[in-house]
Amino acid sequence: MKFNSTYFIYIMLIFSLFGCKEQEASNENTDGGSEIEAITYYAQDTLRKTSLSKTYNVDLSENVDSSDGSKPVIVSVRSLSSSPSCNVLSVNSKGFQIDARNSKSCTYEYSVGSATTLSKMRAKDASISAMSGVSLGVATATVLVGDSSELLKPISATTTVDDSVDIFIKTELAQYGDEIGVGFTLDENSLVLPNASVTGSSASASVGDDSITYTPGLGFSGVERILYSYTDGVSVLTGSIDVSVSTTVNTAPNAEYFYYLYGDGTQPVPYGETIEIDVKDYISDDDGDTLQLIDVFAYDATLSIPTDFNSNGNNFDDTVFTFSSNNPGRHSITYVVSDNKGGFATGVIELNIAGVYKKIILTSSDPVLIFAPPYTIEQAESAGIKYSEGKVGDGIDSLTGVSTATHDWDTANAICVAKGGSLPSIESMTLLYEEYVNGGLFSNHNWPVDLAYWTSSTISAGSHQEIDMKSGLGSSSLDSQVRYVSCTVDGIVDVEVLGADAITVTEGTPSITEVYQLKGTFASGVSEIIPNDQILWDTFTNPAELAKFDENVGALTSFPQSPEVTGTSTLTGCTADGICDTKIVYLQSLICGGIDSSTRFNADRACIKINTVPGTTTLVTGALSVSFYNKLESLTSPVGGKYVYYDDKEQGNYYIFQTRYDEFVSLCNRYNQIELAGRTNWSADPQGRIDYQLRDALLGAYNNPALGSGDMWERYGWPTGRVYIYGQSGSSNRSSSRVDMATGTVSSLFGSLGYGTSYSSCYSAN
Repeated sequence: MKFNSTYFIYIMLIFSLFGCKEQEASNENTDGGSEIEAITYYAQDTLRKTSLSKTYNVDLSENVDSSDGSKPVIVSVRSLSSSPSCNVLSVNSKGFQIDARNSKSCTYEYSVGSATTLSKMRAKDASISAMSGVSLGVATATVLVGDSSELLKPISATTTVDDSVDIFIKTELAQYGDEIGVGFTLDENSLVLPNASVTGSSASASVGDDSITYTPGLGFSGVERILYSYTDGVSVLTGSIDVSVSTTVNTAPNAEYFYYLYGDGTQPVPYGETIEIDVKDYISDDDGDTLQLIDVFAYDATLSIPTDFNSNGNNFDDTVFTFSSNNPGRHSITYVVSDNKGGFATGVIELNIAGVYKKIILTSSDPVLIFAPPYTIEQAESAGIKYSEGKVGDGIDSLTGVSTATHDWDTANAICVAKGGSLPSIESMTLLYEEYVNGGLFSNHNWPVDLAYWTSSTISAGSHQEIDMKSGLGSSSLDSQVRYVSCTVDGIVDVEVLGADAITVTEGTPSITEVYQLKGTFASGVSEIIPNDQILWDTFTNPAELAKFDENVGALTSFPQSPEVTGTSTLTGCTADGICDTKIVYLQSLICGGIDSSTRFNADRACIKINTVPGTTTLVTGALSVSFYNKLESLTSPVGGKYVYYDDKEQGNYYIFQTRYDEFVSLCNRYNQIELAGRTNWSADPQGRIDYQLRDALLGAYNNPALGSGDMWERYGWPTGRVYIYGQSGSSNRSSSRVDMATGTVSSLFGSLGYGTSYSSCYSAN
């Protein structure tokens, strides 16, 4: 087991601090003895919740480990919170005790090492810092005390060296659709900067506007974490803010939110399984710098970043980390990337950890079979089901420390009926065994195989067949005996989020509400819409003010801004079993990124590039993407004479037009109908004539006195894989006049036919 936690602090001049939570004991005996083998101690950041009581014991024994398998002990604990009510009452080898009589959020730093280290400290009455040659694993424990408690979604913020930044908590949480409940107040005394003693940074809270002002330490660049909490006197909410502090010498990178789905892209992450997550597709840098994943953080999880994962000999371009957790439910992971030139960015990943046991979908059978897992004793107890306690897992045939419920046959049969299924036949269980032979049911899915499972197959009155899932052998057993229980059920095996792919948020347009649904496909092949009250929605909107998702009805409402901005909403819908699908909804203008936007790779969406002609009020459009045409057609009417062209440079599909007819005139008229950019005088008429105004508009956009000239793709993201035509002349209009928007070159081409094919453009001269 490997634990990794680095408090999210990266000081460029002290980069060797990275990974400081996994520390090796010195291989030199400081008492003058012989050399000893180095031992690495691991500590895991953890979150605990407890109701109000006199005291609370924080047991950390499951959050620590060592490289040689020996059990570390707690060496020290100190409170990072300023409130006296967070003081540590006592410390023992497994954890510590705190006062739990009032609602609060407290954060502690704890250190783990060997029992020998602890003995030496006690003998010398020394602190950790006073002992030379001692190396410890260090992590944090955050404890929430209250009648109820909740971990808020992580917030990311950015600033530059020596510049303070105000972070408005409610606004940031709105990106997830989260709200702070009525009666909750930001606790000014709850702010914690775990590394303030190193960075020199500070933070202050403003209760009136629910904001936190962060001031980085002098000259500090990197990423620093702030912890905060809200309370209403009896309950507590806690959250974290990760602030990227970049230098001003280059542009900071970008890191996006995403929801990670396992397996075929619909499943939760299996309990305890180590997975690899690659953030490569979710990070970018406007300067074109190579980015490196430098850390990840999550509570109650095991994380690490393998060195040179891509085996290219470069240790500074890796983007993959490993993750595992034995804590079922939703998890938020914060990841950090750097351009190694003073630029940093943080992003958030969300995922769901399956329960100890999850359903198994046997697709090799016909029809597809779904096997519901046995209950743990905790689940059976919670559901009020009669059970006998099974063996405590030994890690060989069952999960270590987990006890699974066992039942007599009548109870087992009733459980399956209550689930809307049935006890599987001996034939069905044999099919499951053949898929996972020789104990594969445990090694692949964690299901215990240290006791047989019931089947529905009858042997005689008062007895049924059982099956040993280690050997696949069936035998007779009296119904009064207790065995494990699996049920065959007809459940959902796949889901799809249905709804609009994009919502227009052009400045001045009214709000639009789109309803989203989750379609489920059952093992039987039947599909149906899942009722919204049975869906678990996770959403993230960036920027937050652009739209809001109402999970009660599954509706996303847009709020167009002034000045105009665009963004995305990521909607993830899940069943109770954690089968999910994600849809990214583009909150977009009809104009890609706004007029004169320099953003690339968006011109193929349902929008169009528009640039100004410097020194004038003239606007000119880029090529027509297939996606934008589909929207345009739905708003107006079809335009003929076009063919799809794939632009390799821009990597998108666009229409190129014949110029034999009046397609350009028709297209510009459609722009007038929708009042593109608020105008109704869009024009272009290159058919059978030279449209010099169109030529001048194209050349004017290309030659910008303030920004210089250059490839319109490089500067503005215009498609430039084809020329833009502005006229025809000569016999039978065989000579085409064109502007190459990659080079600004004007040329003519004499063709054999009376028409050519090219990108289209319209201009508006106010």
